[in-house]
Parts: sequence; C-alpha cells; structure tokens
Amino acid sequence: MLRLEIENLGKLDHAQICLGGLTLFAGPNNTGKSFVSKFLYSVFGAMKPNPVVDRLKRLLAPIQRSVGALDRDNHPLAPEMLNVLADMEKLAGSLPSDSSEAADDLIYPDSYQIVGLKRLIQSMKLSVEKLEGGQMAQNISKSLNKLEKNLEDADEPWNFAASELEYRIAQGLVKNFQVPDVSRLKGRCESRLRASIGGDFEVLMTDGEIGLRLNRSSLGRLSSLSNVVYLESPIYWKLSNALMDVWSFPDPLNSVRERGVLTAVPGYFYELARKLRFQYTGDIAFPEVYEWLIGQDVINGRMSISRGGDMSFEQEGRSFPLQTTATGVANLGILALLIERKIIDQGTVLFIDEPEAHLHPAWQVLMAEALFRLARAGVKVVVATHSLDILKWLEVWVKKNPDDEKIVALNQFPVLNGDDEPFDQKMAKIKKDLTKPFFDLYLDGA
Repeated sequence: MLRLEIENLGKLDHAQICLGGLTLFAGPNNTGKSFVSKFLYSVFGAMKPNPVVDRLKRLLAPIQRSVGALDRDNHPLAPEMLNVLADMEKLAGSLPSDSSEAADDLIYPDSYQIVGLKRLIQSMKLSVEKLEGGQMAQNISKSLNKLEKNLEDADEPWNFAASELEYRIAQGLVKNFQVPDVSRLKGRCESRLRASIGGDFEVLMTDGEIGLRLNRSSLGRLSSLSNVVYLESPIYWKLSNALMDVWSFPDPLNSVRERGVLTAVPGYFYELARKLRFQYTGDIAFPEVYEWLIGQDVINGRMSISRGGDMSFEQEGRSFPLQTTATGVANLGILALLIERKIIDQGTVLFIDEPEAHLHPAWQVLMAEALFRLARAGVKVVVATHSLDILKWLEVWVKKNPDDEKIVALNQFPVLNGDDEPFDQKMAKIKKDLTKPFFDLYLDGA
C-alpha cells in the first residue's frame, strides 16, 4: 500500500488516503474523488524518465526557433550557428535515459556533457556578436544566458531534475483541470497545498508555484507509476473527431498556457487519443481479460479504431459507429481496446472516473469484475465511484475470496483522517452514506 497525505486540495482540508492494487474512492458527489484522481494522474504522469534531458531540450528550444528563423531567411551566419546547435542537441541527448543516472551525471560540473555545452555556448555567443545587434541577436543571447545559468547549477542534480518535474506537474494540472493557473486548485487561497506521497516525496504549492521535495528512492518509485491512463465518460469519444479539431493533431499536447487556450476538454483525453492512434501489433498483456471482455458473456464483439481516429463496434461481421453503440458496450469496449493495443500493460496506473455512468446495474457489475481482473493481473486501478452495485460486487467477492482483500484499498469520501478500520466496517459506512438519500425519501413517503 502507498500512503498519501493531502492538505488543502480542493474540498479536502486534510486527508489520508491509501493506494493499492485496486483503489476505490467511494462516496457521494462533490466530495473530492475526481479531484484527487486528476491530481494524482498529473503528478504520476510527470514522473516519466528524462527530466534532466527534457529540461536541457526545453532550454534549447527557443535557440532552435531563432536560428531556424535565420536559416529560413537565408542569413549567411545560419549554417555556422546550425552546426553549433546540432552539437548542443547531440550532447544534451547523450545523457542517460534513466532519471537518477542522468541526475548523477550532472553531479560533476566537469562532466563532458556539461563542459561541452558550456564551450558551445561561448562559440554560439561569438556567432551572435556577428549579427551586430537587432531583436534576433537579443533573443538568442537571452536564451543562451538562461541555458548557461542553468548549467552553472548543474552540480545540484536533484534541483536540476526537480525543476523539470515541477514544470511538468504544473503543466499537467493546468491541462487536466482546465484552470488558468494551479493556484485555483487550493481550497483556501491563503494556505499552501501539500501532498505527501509515501512520506519521502512532497508536492508543495505556495503563491501559485509548484515545489518538490524528493530523493533518489522516491523518484525511482514514482517513475514506476508514470505509465498512466485516465478513462472517463465515452461521451468524449463519441465527439472525438470534433474535439480533435480544437487542438491540431498530431501535437495536441502543447501547453495551454503557451497556446493561450483553455479548451474545456481535459488534457488526459488528448493524451489517450494520441496513444490510441498508434496501433500496437505485438502480444497483448492480458489475453485472458481481453478474451473475457469481448466474449459472449460481456460485449460479444470488439471495438476498433481507424487511423483517422474513428471508433466502431464490430459484431458478427457488422460494424457500428461508436455514436450509435450502447454506452455500456462503449465503456467496456474501449477498455478492451486499451488492453488490445497494450496501452494498459503490467504496472499501468488506470484512473477511471465514475465507470458506472449511464450503465444498467448488470453492466456496472461487469465493469467492476473487469477492473478487479485487471488489478489482480498487475494493473494498478484507481476508481472514483458512488455506485452501490460496484461496491456490493466487491464486497461479495472479498467475502468469497478473503485473500483478495489485501489488494484492495477502500477510501471513504468525505475522507475520514487516520481511518484504519477493517474492510467490512468501512464498506458498511460507505453504503450507509450512499443509501441515506433513498431511505430519507422512503421514510418521507411512508
């Protein structure tokens, strides 16, 4: 189990949460379940490898744009500067791909990559002097000075890596919550936001800026959780072609802050849509789960997607557009498609928000079983739900298979801090909370 402590995130003043193989955030609407899911998706997704390499590439990007503009204008100095830039890119890309190893390389300011980059900066500055002033020369000089200043801090490797991770987390939060700035995520504007993950990794936000406290072990552990998928209502997928027009494809993931656009469509939709357009042709990770999903007892067919992104449901030699497919079939069919294309794999963290939406109780039970099968097979599944049918299926399953309780982390929302009650007691409280509105109406009508 991975323990989290959260302060001042949305409606949560203070919460202690556990993540397991199958994690449930269960409770009424508007209690913070989806808020926590999107927050964790943004943080885990930012932990992908290469923070050091990516930061160097990001620092090189404005230089690339300026030199590229000179080249398009056939400036006589462009070939000379392009050669230096190519050498810079080669050195930046030569750092190890593993996050911790790349950070270790930067412990020593005299490593050949850092020494080489500093030398190339001076070479580029000599070329800039030949431009004899002007706005372009100023832009390149400013970018070179920023790169040089960052390299001077390269002997503090964790700070160097953390700066890129802070940038990734901030951008992820903006895109996934569709807010103009991350300070909007705090419940009390005057207080800080804090999330402690496993005790040795902290995300802090004060004055609208993201800060991190991390070490080698925490970075390595969270890197193993960076393969994340966020699956929400299939309504997005029924409108996918129209939504793709909002952000130009194949690169819809530019920062909304840089583009100056808030689309009202969360970034995780575009991230998953991009993954789905690249067909996987190898073995799927969970053939038994996949065959069960597409079999007669569940959807009795398979979901497919064209190169253009059009989804359809194929059954008995016929093809039906996603727009005309029942929502239950779409929900489970898209889940099967993610398995088929190995987007869901061993170690994937699958966030799924209200999987019961628009589903008949019988389909909700099938969804609960599908998610449990994936969790037992090695996927880390995080479910935000207020479905009594899903919870009851899980309760019955655990009673019949008590050994499976160890993979379940049940979290009651609103969160009860420090709550370490047994599974059955916590389940009883959640069900009582969710059934209260029905019983109140029942008593009123008696």
